[in-house]
Amino acid sequence: MNPDFKGHWIHGREQPSLAGESFDVFDPGNGELVGKAARGRDADVTAAIASSRAAFRSREWANVDALVRGRWLAKLGQLLERDKDRLATLLARENGKPLGDALGEIGVAARYCEFFAGWADKLDGREIPLPEGNFAVTRREPVGVVAHIIPWNYPLDILLRGAAPCLAAGCTVIAKPAEDTPLGAVEVARLATEAGFPDGVFNVVLGFGPEAGQALVSSPELDGVVFCGSAEVGVQVLHSTAKNLVPVLSLELGGKAPCLVLADGDAEKAAAGCAGGLVHNSGQSCGLRSRLIIPASSLPRVLGVLKARLGGVKLGHSMSKPQMGPLVNLKQRKKVLDAIARGKQEGAHLEFGGEVPDGSLAAGSFLTPAVFSAVQPSMSLAKEEIFGPVLSILCYPDGDEEAGLALANDSVYGLSAELWTSDPGRAIAFARRLNASHVTINGSGGFGLEVPFGGVGQSGFGREGGLESLLPYTRVKSLFLKTS
Repeated sequence: MNPDFKGHWIHGREQPSLAGESFDVFDPGNGELVGKAARGRDADVTAAIASSRAAFRSREWANVDALVRGRWLAKLGQLLERDKDRLATLLARENGKPLGDALGEIGVAARYCEFFAGWADKLDGREIPLPEGNFAVTRREPVGVVAHIIPWNYPLDILLRGAAPCLAAGCTVIAKPAEDTPLGAVEVARLATEAGFPDGVFNVVLGFGPEAGQALVSSPELDGVVFCGSAEVGVQVLHSTAKNLVPVLSLELGGKAPCLVLADGDAEKAAAGCAGGLVHNSGQSCGLRSRLIIPASSLPRVLGVLKARLGGVKLGHSMSKPQMGPLVNLKQRKKVLDAIARGKQEGAHLEFGGEVPDGSLAAGSFLTPAVFSAVQPSMSLAKEEIFGPVLSILCYPDGDEEAGLALANDSVYGLSAELWTSDPGRAIAFARRLNASHVTINGSGGFGLEVPFGGVGQSGFGREGGLESLLPYTRVKSLFLKTS
């Protein structure tokens, strides 16, 4: 095969699409061709599912000791670390994120393998005492063949976030990465085979959402689906799986995370953290603190911090050691630019940013971070997920922190939130009342793979990370034992 081509990874080997089709993958930093990928359709999905089903039932996988599964998973993490430079370069080029951030993502992916490898042999059951000397025991069994639909913003992080606990539980994986970032997933599957996983346990099907993705989630032959992406597509996934009663084990959708600063909170540090969020991954994160909610009197100081942090941010190609890379593609940049234009039309004030650079960056999908003030809760800037480097500042009257809390909770999303206060008691009290599943107190972007993360409302359901993400890949079987 051409070294620039990546085929599906099915049953332990790379192979082209059965229809012979492929698509191009471009570097969003300069528009150059990174490689080509197999364009999957129904026949490729059918082959991947058959492979995963056969592997799930095989003696090599179904009968292997749990501790061996854990060792294979730990080995995969070691191989990711071994090949981190090569993998990070590929990730940076197809996604556009700076090389340093890509290296960090490979490290997180490896850590998922390490963490869940230790859980593989600890999924035990319990004894239930019953009347008349009888008793029952429960055991946890793997649910079976699970499809993982992966987004483009953290493609290898989110791939292993789902695949690692899935494999630890004894399930088989069929990953379908986003068409913008398909190449790295094939390399991870290749390493899984090298680590010792039997053929068919870790499959990857490439292609477009309406084709390969839809064929995958519409199949009655699956035992579960894990999806991370937009709320719009998440609803489509639910409709497709419902027809066959295939359970969606985790559905992580959009976010519109608030950063609520109370009167005794450090507004400058909160603003600096929000600035960092806009730069990191070019603001393309579901947990981005995109709504900075502050006392009205703090606005001048907050704007000063934001301008100082963002005014001279260095944009550049992923391999040039920039502070901030491009958006994932021109279509995504247009979506963000449209949101900026709509915000201005609705009366919000663009303080700075939101510009398309020219010169040496003209070929890429770059955009400078945008900051809006005078944002009202009814505006689209306060309501809609933009998924780009745009920050909206909402002010509440000094002394009325209940109004600030109401602004923070005025969203259909509930993925994450941030809270700033110097009083530990108030921190706990307000955090409990924030309508989000994940609250960081006096810090920016506090996430850990050991900690469950997921959404409420239109941010979805289920949890990723920690023991809570492992258990959905199992089902409980009860054994009733008659002793008399």
